[in-house]
Amino acid sequence: MKIPIESQESLLEVKKSKFKSRIHYVESRSEAQDIISDVKQSHPQSNHVVYAFVIGDEWSEILGMTDDGEPKGTSGRPTMEVLRGSGIRNALLTTVRYFGGTKLGTGGLVKAYTRAAQLAVESCTVEEKKEKKHLRLELSYGEFEEVARRMKDLAAEIVNTEFHEEVCVEIDVENQDLSALENIVQDISRGRRTLRDR
Repeated sequence: MKIPIESQESLLEVKKSKFKSRIHYVESRSEAQDIISDVKQSHPQSNHVVYAFVIGDEWSEILGMTDDGEPKGTSGRPTMEVLRGSGIRNALLTTVRYFGGTKLGTGGLVKAYTRAAQLAVESCTVEEKKEKKHLRLELSYGEFEEVARRMKDLAAEIVNTEFHEEVCVEIDVENQDLSALENIVQDISRGRRTLRDR
């Protein structure tokens, strides 16, 4: 899953109307709404703040968009189409418009907002987000030491450990190494221990 890690504000000018676009990293609808509020406060003289966001993977995605007073379908939808077409997720794309005095018409608005969104995508640096599982495991002290030693070669990390009669461990593991970690646990515990979802 591609996520944005850095974005520059891009500027498009069409018949003296200015379109300022940027992609922001977001993890929730409320976080997106907070950023939208901040963008509006940062541009109090603007005429419209159009946005679209895509949060989560394709099986559990959260979507949102608005034309913010522009004619229906001329701004929010083209912004969403560009954002979804880019494959970038956990992303909010905002475009601030300052009206230049000349009406662009519905076709002109679609073209302008599409191009503004494309410029934002082009200026955005992305990275591949590794999908992880968060798991719990109970082990004897000896098993814990052996599991910790053998999992060092995996994309897995012990994130919490509690020492009681047994050791309660919480592990983050990337999906591609999940079966390898399961095999290590089964091997060391002779099939007595299993990884559980948190």
